[in-house]
Amino acid sequence: MVGNPTVLLTEALAPGTLPAQSETTFRVGTTQTFDRLMMLRTIRDIHRLRTFRRQPMRQRSSFSISRQVHIILCGLCLLLVSWALLSRDPMALVRGSRLSFVQTISDVILHFGVYSVFSLCCLSLTRRSSDSPVRRTILFLLILHGVGTELLQGLIPTRTCDARDALANLTGITAGALLAAWATRQTTATSPVTRAG
Repeated sequence: MVGNPTVLLTEALAPGTLPAQSETTFRVGTTQTFDRLMMLRTIRDIHRLRTFRRQPMRQRSSFSISRQVHIILCGLCLLLVSWALLSRDPMALVRGSRLSFVQTISDVILHFGVYSVFSLCCLSLTRRSSDSPVRRTILFLLILHGVGTELLQGLIPTRTCDARDALANLTGITAGALLAAWATRQTTATSPVTRAG
């Protein structure tokens, strides 16, 4: 097993180790070789550091772009859900079209399905462990939205405030949160960075 090069060179450069005639020549040659080795090692470390830094930057760049698109989609979902719950006749959009079968679906099931997708879309933004405060904030806002919109329906002439719909909203939020947590665990378990760590 080869020892530490620095220790070996230090011992070799110790006075009296070599004959007096060749000691100076050996010291100069060994010092130059040592300097070259250290320079090569420094260049190699710099290359590794650049490679290490470059890869996370690419990941953060692609992640930030997808995150921005995701946030826009969440905003669109918020507008769509709010319009559907607070408009006087949301079924007018599908009445007389191929989607008219939606009118036959139970109102409770519609509330559950809409908030499940809405919750999954919003909470899947928080993929990292450092996003826990953001996750709790989003969850609180979803609950506030689910209950608040149902209370506001009591102020709309053609709508009614129904406790069953509010409960369906909360159940849908819970289902979406569980699906988002499961998807996050699956993504983390299959991530190359996680396996490497």
